[in-house]
Amino acid sequence: VLEHKPSIVLRLEETQDQITRILTRQRASQLAAQEGRALLDRLKKGAAEDIKWGQSMNVAFSNQVKGLDEDTRKQILRVDVSKLPAYAGSESPAGYAVIRVSKVSEPEKVDAESEKTLAASIQQTYGQELNNAFLASLKVKAKINISKENLLEKKDKQ
Repeated sequence: VLEHKPSIVLRLEETQDQITRILTRQRASQLAAQEGRALLDRLKKGAAEDIKWGQSMNVAFSNQVKGLDEDTRKQILRVDVSKLPAYAGSESPAGYAVIRVSKVSEPEKVDAESEKTLAASIQQTYGQELNNAFLASLKVKAKINISKENLLEKKDKQ
C-alpha cells in the first residue's frame, strides 16, 4: 500500500447531486414497472393499445439471445401460447419489459444419427456431473493431509 486515506463522512452538499440521481433513477424504475404492469393487464384483457414494439427475435430453450437477460428469456418461454398473441412481463435491472409472443415455431425434426449423438453427449455430461458430485462428497468427508516433503522425495527419486 503506497498511500492510505482514512474513511470520512462527506457533507450533504458534496453528495447531494449523486443521491438525487440515484433516488430519481429508482423512482423512475418503480413508475415504469407500475406502468408496464398496468399495460400488461390491459393487453391480457384484449384492449387495443398503440404500442411501438421493439424488433422481434427468436427465442429458444437451447440458446441465449444477445441483449436479452436470462430472467426475461425464461419468462418468454413460460408464456401460455394457447392463444396468440400472448403477453407477459419481466422486471430486470434494465427496467420492466412487456413481452408479446406472436408466433411459435416447432423445432425441425432431428435425424436418428443426431439424436444418438445428442443422447451420448447428455449421458457423458451426466456421468461427469455424477463423478464430480461423488468426488466433492468424498472431499468433504475425508481428512486429507498432503505432505510436501513426501512429494518432493518422490519427485527426486524419479
